[in-house]
Amino acid sequence: MKKTGALVAVIALLLSACAEGSDSKSEDPKAALISAMENTGESEGLTFTLSIQSNPESLDQLAKADGGGSGLAEEDAEKILDSSITVSTRGQGEEGSFEMVVNVAGEDDFEMKGVDKVLYLRADVEGLVETFGGDPNQIAAGVEQAEAQGLTFVRPAAEGEWISIEGLDEAARQMTGLTPPSLPDQQQFIDDLTASFKENATVTSEGQEDVGEHLVVSVPLRATYESFVESFSELSQQIPVGQLPPASEVPDEAVVMDVWVDDERVTQLLFDVIQFVELADDVEDAPEDAEFAFLAEIEEFDDEIEVPEDAVAVDPQQIFGLFGSMFMGGMGGMDSGSAGSSAPAGDLGAGFNCDDLKGAPPEVLSQFAEECPELQP
Repeated sequence: MKKTGALVAVIALLLSACAEGSDSKSEDPKAALISAMENTGESEGLTFTLSIQSNPESLDQLAKADGGGSGLAEEDAEKILDSSITVSTRGQGEEGSFEMVVNVAGEDDFEMKGVDKVLYLRADVEGLVETFGGDPNQIAAGVEQAEAQGLTFVRPAAEGEWISIEGLDEAARQMTGLTPPSLPDQQQFIDDLTASFKENATVTSEGQEDVGEHLVVSVPLRATYESFVESFSELSQQIPVGQLPPASEVPDEAVVMDVWVDDERVTQLLFDVIQFVELADDVEDAPEDAEFAFLAEIEEFDDEIEVPEDAVAVDPQQIFGLFGSMFMGGMGGMDSGSAGSSAPAGDLGAGFNCDDLKGAPPEVLSQFAEECPELQP
């Protein structure tokens, strides 16, 4: 599976970087691409919309190849094809803000915003449960259980209201003893990728289309990976993506992606994932004629990120308490010897390892004094 991991890492690298009809082509397509990347990276605000380009037949074929023949129903495939993730950013660093909208099967079912170090969340819980075939009646039971534990914010959250969380980083530091990661230097990463493309990419033009000039970019995987793996390593230290593979595990082959440029900016990027499947030697070949690609549509974002009105303020300690209750409930079931039994409140189950608590603050360790006496201060 080593080469598959390498391919996934390269996909992340490539995806993170990146009118009127006419037959005209750039005299220097590569220069047009580099200039567009530089201009796009300098924008004050950008909106990225990521979606999957495929069809029900291809998704069904790929699911059968990966899932032992189970396949994917056309209705479920359509839900995937009708879904997208849109992220808008404004500014950089601590002064920056963002919003993310997850559209599931044509409905904006989840939203997240970050403004002035406050995190805002909203979800159509009932809609999501119905979309994924769950029982909406279980929502009410979950809300009542949460309220019995004093988690009063769960009801408005389950009803689709905005909630706001301030001081989440500090709460995480207090609960875990760890310092949350800071944002990486995204501009440096883009600069490194642009420099790599200058050196390694081969670019041709297919002419003008509705969304801009269509450029076909051929990239040697291993050379591109080696040229900016150091900057991506810094990124991976702050965003948990796993240990990066050595360049020797990256196939020494070229892959192609399609980029559209309009008004000297990147407007759209299409990356065919099937070519990665065909390069990997530890996975089965992709089904014949299957189509599966990631489409990233890019626009300038000139608006401000609006703060939701009447958001329900939530103590971040309650958030950790909610996840702690979920964790304890799940672990308790692991230790039960027979159906219907449950572990005591302090019993974490046979699968729990006290080493997982090393480095936690004293107030957390004290809750597990009986199970982990060697860790007590």
